[in-house]
Amino acid sequence: MRKTVFAVAALSLASLVSTQALARNENGQRNASEAGIAATMTLTAVAVKNTEGTTFCGGAPLDFIGEGHGVGFSPVLGPFTVFLQKGIDSPGPMHGCITLTSPDGADSVEFIFDGSEGNPDSSNFITDASGTMTVKSATGKFADLNIPTLQATAVFYVGQSPTVTAYYSIN
Repeated sequence: MRKTVFAVAALSLASLVSTQALARNENGQRNASEAGIAATMTLTAVAVKNTEGTTFCGGAPLDFIGEGHGVGFSPVLGPFTVFLQKGIDSPGPMHGCITLTSPDGADSVEFIFDGSEGNPDSSNFITDASGTMTVKSATGKFADLNIPTLQATAVFYVGQSPTVTAYYSIN
């Protein structure tokens, strides 16, 4: 298990260090339109049975609902906090909202997330999770970045119920 945790940490660090070249607009400001945001984020979430048919950012009710909080970094956005709410069929589809907010709270971008995940392996890691993040709204300096639809991959560690730790890499 230590090897797996180390591998996930190394993968997150490698994604952060080997970011894409950033597009810049005519004023030399960073622009996400071609390079994406090249972000990584880590969060802890709680997932429980969806007994009331709750949905987030539209979509159909799924078997479980989750809420998570965490932190991340992008050379385009800088450091940010993460707030996630989503529905999950495990294994199967995921749908919900992810909000990234600057540390001072002045800038934020909310995404609609659509993805899927597989089954946990023998060490309780789900390594085949991925999806798209489409901008729903943005404020402050994040509103001027022209952020495209992004691709995300994730590794989830399913801990003692109902806790889940998530590691995301976003283009």
